Amino acid sequence: MGLACTRPDINNAIDFPQKVLLLGKSGAGKTSLLYGWKLGCESVIKPIPTEDFNVEKIEYNGQIYIVWDLSGAPNYFPRWRQFYHGTNVLVIVVDSSDKDIMRSLREDVSSILHERDLDDIPCVLILNKSDIADEKPETMEKTIDFPSSPNLHVISCCAKDDKSCKAALEKISDVCRNSKRPEQ
Repeated sequence: MGLACTRPDINNAIDFPQKVLLLGKSGAGKTSLLYGWKLGCESVIKPIPTEDFNVEKIEYNGQIYIVWDLSGAPNYFPRWRQFYHGTNVLVIVVDSSDKDIMRSLREDVSSILHERDLDDIPCVLILNKSDIADEKPETMEKTIDFPSSPNLHVISCCAKDDKSCKAALEKISDVCRNSKRPEQ
């Protein structure tokens, strides 16, 4: 009976699926990341824009993640709220090669983080397309001057690169392991 508690893989895993909410504007690379995590980057063909949402179960390091990829179309933004409940980790994906988006990023991220239903939910901000951005990822993080928050984690990524894609998933995994599950 106590054997299950002594297995190292059980002790290190979180024993319930983690809900991951993937947000960002259209074309940021949310769907490419999702299917890169699910199938491997080399297997992903150019995805079509998400009209409503995609949901995939991803197993990584002994943990199950239920990833919700929500449409980034402006008319869909108000509907994001209906998906907030039960979220363990919020992931915001940004096209770091788009200068206009990068200029408004601080305000956009801040408004999402201040949503009442997302209080105390950890957030991973993925600066995607870092391979084609004008600035180096480290410079971008400094110039944006993100609000200081222990719940905000920033990582650069290229959804077409398997190593980079896995690093982003590893960051999400770390954040899940180190945070509390919100009350249902």
